[in-house]
Amino acid sequence: MIIVIVSDTSPINNLAAINQLYLLQQLYDESQYWMPSIGTWTNGTGDHPHKDFLFSPTWLVCEASGTASGARSIAGDSMRTFIAILCSCLDDQIPNLLTKSGADPTSYSIQFPDDASRAGCGSISAGIGNLFPPLLVDNCLHVSSDILSEIQNWYALKDNTSDLAAQRATTAAHFINYGIVYDGTERFIHFFIALDALFCEHNKVRKNLKEGIRKTFPDQNDWEKRIDELFQLRNELVHGGISSIKKWDGLDNYRQRFKSHPMKDIQTAAMTALRVYFSNQVFEHLFVTETITTIDETEKRFGLNRSESQDFFTEWHDQLPEINPNDRTNLEILGQRYIYHRSGGHLLESTVMLLLVSPLLTVAGLYDPPFRIKAEESVQITVADSEETLQGRIDVLVLRDASGERSYRFWIIVLESKKTMLSVWSALPQTLAYLMASPNVDVPNLGMLTNGDDIVFVKLENQHYAISRVFAPLSTQSELESACRVLRKIAETLR
Repeated sequence: MIIVIVSDTSPINNLAAINQLYLLQQLYDESQYWMPSIGTWTNGTGDHPHKDFLFSPTWLVCEASGTASGARSIAGDSMRTFIAILCSCLDDQIPNLLTKSGADPTSYSIQFPDDASRAGCGSISAGIGNLFPPLLVDNCLHVSSDILSEIQNWYALKDNTSDLAAQRATTAAHFINYGIVYDGTERFIHFFIALDALFCEHNKVRKNLKEGIRKTFPDQNDWEKRIDELFQLRNELVHGGISSIKKWDGLDNYRQRFKSHPMKDIQTAAMTALRVYFSNQVFEHLFVTETITTIDETEKRFGLNRSESQDFFTEWHDQLPEINPNDRTNLEILGQRYIYHRSGGHLLESTVMLLLVSPLLTVAGLYDPPFRIKAEESVQITVADSEETLQGRIDVLVLRDASGERSYRFWIIVLESKKTMLSVWSALPQTLAYLMASPNVDVPNLGMLTNGDDIVFVKLENQHYAISRVFAPLSTQSELESACRVLRKIAETLR
């Protein structure tokens, strides 16, 4: 079924659409009687039930399969994506691109079946939804060949990337389209949702959003500051603090600081992020937690094998250092403090880090020379025999600082305590993937994953890995001491 969207405001130079329609008319017989340049039939009569539909030039053409309503829905989604990409490519070229006129929005379509006799009709005219507003840009958007090439390249890159990245981009495009159609607070929220769709994951919205913006605007440092402010504005709008941007207490300060307006900046951020998502390899900002979810998948992707040898991972059980009385006292205080806060309910990742992980690393000596600490380190992992690159963030990275060497690494993954219901083992696939990001996987790379209640150690070397037993510091003090002894053994190994 061929679907044509028409507009009495002619929002785009419709030559390309008309040419495409003429090509498709060879396959759809009934469409040959439609005159796309003026929006009527060859006999000049207007027999459409929608009067506003008559004499409106065709400007978008889409081929879709399905029932009349199903094909129209598919076509509507495809057109939303295209319109979002088109506007994203034009946004930095046309000032005040989305300023609207007072005309009616584009909402009608005409459909032609491939077999009119089987369909029982030659065409169907029906509403397809508000896909594009009437704009004040000379009543027509003139699209250059360069813009069309950029759009074609975007689609080509999308077709050659992962399903996850393609779906995120498509979802973001739809919300950008909603933002184009709507005004005011609704526009701001839809543009922000588009950024969420491109970059964010559960419980890591702000962190991942800033990373995505950093990749979108690699040479403009102030965008990270802007997105912090815009995130605050978004929270106040979404959570009922204010009902419009003009009521935001930070508006005047934002305009003075950045010489811009939040609405303009969220539009620029969303459209630019969509436009460069593939060409600037922003799509590499995939999330290991979404992409790698099982041990089996991790082993297959990276060619890993689990070692059953008792001699492979001796660091967690063999000749562990003793704990002196002073350290034992510190660990008792640490354990009691953690139990006190944990008894009040589940703990956030940052709280687990503050109450348990950081003090434990201090007692174990991993904050002292020759070690260096990096927090929230970004890592990239290239999948073997594939061009796919995954990106994620670890909570703490311990480096041995010896003459610039970075051979040994200790990776620390902290989960929120509420994930105990899934067990700490749920983080093992991602931890193994992070270890594979080491610049040298032929030497021992060690990791610790914890949600506070449980601690597990893992070792990776020469694409073989092994894991320790579960240490449960929440259950007994001796478990916390044992975990500390393992950390000290790892510290000795890294030295």
